Amino acid sequence: MDGGVRHFDTSPFYGHGLSEHRLGAFLRDKPRDAFLVSTKVGRIFHPSRHPLAPALWAEKLNFSYEYAYTAEGARRSVEDSLQRLGLASIDIVYIHDLGPENTELPRPWTRAYEIARSGAMVELERMRNESLIKAWGFGINRPDAAVTPQAPHFDRKQTVPDFAAMLARSGARRIEAEQSVAKALLAFDANSIASAVTKDVHNSVAAAFAEE
Repeated sequence: MDGGVRHFDTSPFYGHGLSEHRLGAFLRDKPRDAFLVSTKVGRIFHPSRHPLAPALWAEKLNFSYEYAYTAEGARRSVEDSLQRLGLASIDIVYIHDLGPENTELPRPWTRAYEIARSGAMVELERMRNESLIKAWGFGINRPDAAVTPQAPHFDRKQTVPDFAAMLARSGARRIEAEQSVAKALLAFDANSIASAVTKDVHNSVAAAFAEE
């Protein structure tokens, strides 16, 4: 953090929980308003009775996982992440690896999307209203899930100012905040007009940084 880093992104998948444990230990003595944390949902982890085969991670905890894009799965994942991180709330939660490039998902991948649409997406919005999380979106390698026509409606008038204010508090630079909010808004609302997004984001970020 001495180098100016204020946003830390992690996931239960990274090291099968190890990344969140390490990040939580690092942040334990830091003021909560001095950093922004994002993590992800989509997998639930269980202790494995047998050693897991080496794959992807140089180090990982001996936990196996199952995909869970349901409402129950999303809440369980967030609650588990809160315990690993040692936090009372999470700034941003992304629905992880929900797309056609994830070959572990049943074919077609849209089956998992439909589960998430009526499950994880609804529950994440509920957790946002409970102040358990502050924002949510998609952590994906391709835009398919974010621009699918059936994506739920987002309250743009509320989401943009909230996200801008959160970034302002995190210590992000203003230009970085504008870029982050614009990307999030376009992901949430594929029908947004670029010029309208630019004006909306600029005004919201300006207001948020003025308050800080």
